[in-house]
Amino acid sequence: LLSLAITQHALVTLYNVLSIEAYCSIIGLKKPLIVALMDLLGAPDIITRSIKDVFKTFFDLALYLLNYTTLVELGVMSPLFVLVV
Repeated sequence: LLSLAITQHALVTLYNVLSIEAYCSIIGLKKPLIVALMDLLGAPDIITRSIKDVFKTFFDLALYLLNYTTLVELGVMSPLFVLVV
């Protein structure tokens, strides 16, 4: 339960940091962080709120044009597209 709370707080913090455009490029370069977010989507004990926060974070990363290549390489765009459609 504590791990879920920590994960949720980390996701919210990351999402809030992405509201500052200068950080979008920095976070977009952190491939291990993006992979860890993708891994969260497959976690068996993840709550719906965390899934929404992961998708919001990916969406905010995608709004910054220079992150497109990284997100496509890591396979993030397909789940985002499915969510939007």
